[in-house]
Amino acid sequence: VYYGNGSSGLRGKITNNYVYTPIGLGSNYGIYGYYIQYIDLYANTFNVAKGDANSTALYFYSPSSSYSYNNIVNNNAVNTGFGYAFYYYDPANGNTYNYNNYYVPKTSASLGYSASYGNLTTLGSWQSYGYDLNSLNQSVTFMPANTPNHFMSSLNAGAGYTGVTTDIYGTTRKTTPTIGAY
Repeated sequence: VYYGNGSSGLRGKITNNYVYTPIGLGSNYGIYGYYIQYIDLYANTFNVAKGDANSTALYFYSPSSSYSYNNIVNNNAVNTGFGYAFYYYDPANGNTYNYNNYYVPKTSASLGYSASYGNLTTLGSWQSYGYDLNSLNQSVTFMPANTPNHFMSSLNAGAGYTGVTTDIYGTTRKTTPTIGAY
């Protein structure tokens, strides 16, 4: 998503997507947001299974306050290859991050990265700055592999206020929805 610009009155929406990167030796991304503003990224699953140390499931580069006011809520960002679950260049600027699940194996150096705070080795280190206070750090097993399906009741912890009332298959979401596209 390059220069994806909505406005305060007409927000862009990216919802109910499943992105899987099963191959690749370079930098792989589940989503790569570059200079975006007024975007609602709700109820998506990003599953990065391969790539180098720069690979990131959820990558947002918005270094200026003129690129802000994004809502990143109810997303499942998993990177079982190398790299990060998330990379937020400048997390401030009116952006909202909450009710997400971020996961990398313990062998990875960091859960996430921010130019403002550096490597964030745990969800708690990210939350200490006031972000993603209701988010999780849970391993996810996709069943079958390379689909958005999972049977993890621990991810039934999303926010119901996003306006995304159905999942990727059109099934009505519960009052407390599952984090991700399924």
